[in-house]
Formats: sequence, structure tokens, C-alpha cells
Amino acid sequence: MAGVGAVPGLVPSGRAPQVGRKVAVGLRLDGSGSRRLEGLGGASRVTSADVARESGVSRSTVSFVLNYVPKQTIPEATRQKVLAAAERLGYTPNGPTQALSRGRGSTVLLRLPDFPPSSIVAELDRGLASQGLMLVTHTASPGRQPALSLAAPVAVPGLTPFDARQVVAFQARGARVVLPGPDDPPPPRDDAGRVVGAAQATHLAWRGTVRIGYVHPADPRLGPMSDRRHAGADETARRLGLPMVPSRRMPDDGDFTPILRSWPAQAPVTAIAAFNDDVALAILNAAWVLGVEVPSEPAVIGADDIAAARYACPPLTTIRGSNKPFGAMLAGWVLQRLDAGGVAPPSSDEPPVWTPDIVARASA
Repeated sequence: MAGVGAVPGLVPSGRAPQVGRKVAVGLRLDGSGSRRLEGLGGASRVTSADVARESGVSRSTVSFVLNYVPKQTIPEATRQKVLAAAERLGYTPNGPTQALSRGRGSTVLLRLPDFPPSSIVAELDRGLASQGLMLVTHTASPGRQPALSLAAPVAVPGLTPFDARQVVAFQARGARVVLPGPDDPPPPRDDAGRVVGAAQATHLAWRGTVRIGYVHPADPRLGPMSDRRHAGADETARRLGLPMVPSRRMPDDGDFTPILRSWPAQAPVTAIAAFNDDVALAILNAAWVLGVEVPSEPAVIGADDIAAARYACPPLTTIRGSNKPFGAMLAGWVLQRLDAGGVAPPSSDEPPVWTPDIVARASA
């Protein structure tokens, strides 16, 4: 926010600053040889009028292009001319002004739980950026106040439900959409239900496993999500007539060797369902150190299908989503609710649905 970009006209070729980035103080020579002082230090701010003069079009055309106004038939060549002029000048959009002209702001605040969000943020950002919206993230943790100081976010999605007090607080700051609220169903993704653990247990049972174990991650922030996955595996195993699923926790140092060495004597298992692929890879490493053959004693299955899973020894069987990535689905839910004026239509407004897909490899 206080970051400073490059100075137009004083940067190497091919590294011009992007539209909307702030520029440092510096002199720029335009095509006519005139000089303009840009940036901070009391100099005048580049305006849409400057962009209009630079591109040779009207200010209204510049406004339509830079504010992503829909249903305006601006020729593509003109649009590119305006964007190029804005980039050359280092134009920085005025957020409050744009909010007034659009009738809403362009900032979407995503509240994250206090655990690593993996690819969700990138997927959500791409989906919102396609509609001219900017994503800002805020990590919720114990004792930390909500990001109410952010000026008028147009939408505030979360990965877990907001309570009524939080919804009212964000709406008071101008948010038209806060979801999931107390009356919304929680997004039924993998950590909101037990589908990952259930899918792991189902696959292991299908391949002939008679006793399944589960391994939790070391990171305590992932505990609630891991507990749900473990519960999903345990419930599914019992429904299929298998024994209850015992569990162990990954040590902080990531060395699972001592646990794997002692586990068979304590409660023999023929397969291990790991919280995710990182945990599963640590289990495979421990098996290699101990000379334990996978998948015969025991089989191992992970979750998330990270890039390294296919290169493990043996290649790791895992779980991935069989449909649209969750972050992209959440972006669609936000945009759908915005189009409805912030009100959930009874039939068309649906939360994202995440379904599992088995990626069968040699480990299970």
C-alpha cells in the first residue's frame, strides 16, 4: 500500500509499471519533449484527464475503460490505447471515486482461517480479477480484530461462516455481500465436511484393506480440519464393517520413523490415510528408512494431489477435487450474490460444492 513502483521513462525497456501502481518521484519526458513531475513529494497526481490527453480520446471514454464499465461498446483498439496511455503515465485509480461512479466499491476482503490456504487464494483472485475486483486477504486468529479498518469492501467472503454480529459490522462498512452468513449453508468443501476421509477409507477398503490408521499433521492450526477428515474415515470404515480407525500425530520434526516402527505392535494397520500429501510423503520416507514395503505393509493414501505426489517412491495415491477448484467456485458465488444485489435468490444462489476424485497410483 505504501509500496513504490518504477518511474515511467526511467525504467529499462520491457519493465514499465502496471496500471494502478504508485510511482516514485521522478521526471518523465513525453513524446513532445515536455516534462512532468510524477509521484510523491507534493507533485500533482496523474488524473483521468491526463490519460485522456495522452491517448487522444474523451474523458468519458477513459472512465469507461479504466472503471471496467459493462455494456459499453468501446472498440478494442481504443481500449488498448487508453490502457497503454495510463501505463505510460503511471496512472493510479482513485478507489473512492471509482466506488461512487460504479455505485459500489471494487475491493473484496477474504477472511482466512488461521491455516495455510494453499491454492484457494490464487483461484479466488483470478475469478474476481476477471470482473475488475481486487482481492485483499485478512487472516483471522485468536485475539485479532476483524479487518474493519479496510475502506468499504464490496464483498467479504470467508472459508468458515460469519456470525450475525460480524455480518452487521461488515455491512456497516459498506459490504454488500458477506458470506457465508449465519443463514447460509457453509461451503461444503473438504474441510467443511468429511468427504476426504470418507473417500480415502472407501478406496482403501475397496483394495482389500482390513485395518486403516490415520495420521494427523503436526501443525495445530490444521487440527479441526484434520479431525473432520479422521471422523470421515472412521465413520466410513465402520459402515463398511471394518474396525475403528486409530490415529497418530506427525511429530514436529516431521520424522515419522519412530511412530511407524512401533505402530504395528500397538495396533496393526494394513493401510494409512494421511491428512494430506505432505504427511503422506513423510510416511513414505519413514517406510523407506525402515525397509517397509509400500503398499504391502502398509498402503498409504494422501490428499490434495500436490505436484510431488507423482514423483514419490512409490508414486502416491491421493485425493483431488473432481470439479471446478474451490477458489474459483467461491468467486462465482460472490459474483452471483453481487449480481443479485447482495440478496440470496431462493433458487439460483448455490454454495460451491466440492467432490473428491481418487488419483490411484502405486502406494495404495
